[in-house]
Amino acid sequence: MRKLIIHVGPGKCGSSSIQEHFKSNERDYSLQSASFLQLNANWIGKASKINDFPEESPETNRVKNRASSHQTLILSHEYLFQKPRAVSTISKKLEQYFQEIIIIGYSRRQSEHIKSSFNQWIFRSRERLLESYNCLEEHGINPTLFTSLERYLIAGALTDFRSTRQLSGDLILNWHKRYSRLDELIKNTNATIKCGVIPIPKAASPNSLVKDFHLKADLQPINSRKNQQEIQANPQFNQTLVEAVSNFQLLNEIKLVEPHKKNKELAAISQALTTKSKNKTTFETQLECYIDSFFWNSNKKFCEKYDLPTASFEPREILTKSIIRHLVKTEQIKRQHDPEILIETYQAMNAELAQACMKLIESKT
Repeated sequence: MRKLIIHVGPGKCGSSSIQEHFKSNERDYSLQSASFLQLNANWIGKASKINDFPEESPETNRVKNRASSHQTLILSHEYLFQKPRAVSTISKKLEQYFQEIIIIGYSRRQSEHIKSSFNQWIFRSRERLLESYNCLEEHGINPTLFTSLERYLIAGALTDFRSTRQLSGDLILNWHKRYSRLDELIKNTNATIKCGVIPIPKAASPNSLVKDFHLKADLQPINSRKNQQEIQANPQFNQTLVEAVSNFQLLNEIKLVEPHKKNKELAAISQALTTKSKNKTTFETQLECYIDSFFWNSNKKFCEKYDLPTASFEPREILTKSIIRHLVKTEQIKRQHDPEILIETYQAMNAELAQACMKLIESKT
């Protein structure tokens, strides 16, 4: 049976790992008459806008050629989740080639998604950092008493998470709402949606992302154990570096680094920093609990519709908006009366950055 698989992401939900797996094992999949294409984001945007494939586009020709010449075609890009009309358009335009269309998307606990997005992209955006900073000031909160990540999480809580939108401006965190919208748009096609959650629950079978994707796509796994290994494609930046870059971007109109740029350089600095991860503070945990509480009712509907474990989204503690506002105010007073806590944190970061600078200089000599 000829089959089209559309992997919609979203970003920060294992997309890069899935994409790298198929790209690095292209030859093995070609033996099964399966082809993988990572789509062009601009092409996706145009297809969404005009509800059609852009004419005289190399990407359109590439997609059609692969569709006509392979038993199985896997199309992937995390931007598809932000542009559900593009997914609908792809399904309608290509269903003439395939008897079956499977749309696969993932999800994760919103508190983890927001933090991961900040640590990957947002910390490099002066506009978004200023937005969070100003939001706190407007609500009578002293932003200088909080780290850049804390400011971002607090601003999210104060704005019902409109401020935690994607850099494109799209709001994607309500999984139930977003996947239901996609479901509505493809109802007149032969496509079906299959959803997953990361991290893959330990008790699940299979218990890896790549294997889970194969199961949902009804794809034959390649034989080599080596080729089935998980690939972490996105670099994990050190939290000290994230804070330092955030502060530079906030204090200077000159851009030090833009989102999606200089990942290799940032990764090299991260490796030179000694502290790999810092323990969560009680306050950060409280902010996470509120985020997960905010989306909990929607997540329960999402899990019921797509047969996902509610434990993957259940808040550690249910917190209301009034409670989190009180906790933020309490934390502010605590830090005002005991500024040494924040001072010592920044002193430790400065020391760590100095050591990293020396390491990098020595590695070049």
